[in-house]
Amino acid sequence: MDLHLLADLLGNIPKRLKQFGPRQRPDYTRRLTAICKHIRERSGQWHDTHVVTILNDLAPDSADPMTAVALKEWRKRHGLTQ
Repeated sequence: MDLHLLADLLGNIPKRLKQFGPRQRPDYTRRLTAICKHIRERSGQWHDTHVVTILNDLAPDSADPMTAVALKEWRKRHGLTQ
């Protein structure tokens, strides 16, 4: 896994989120898809537990934290099941 690329992808999320107002949203689906694909390509596994830990840390005040099961379902809905 290229940790520098992953750190860059994840490190830019909070900064990018601050650039958007309440009516504007970053392309969450596109970014999460890219992150999941990168992890799968580099490691051969999805690592849902680790990804949700990172996502939940990026939004610590979220009333509805993501779970590994929810991420797995999200991946299925978005065609990330290889």
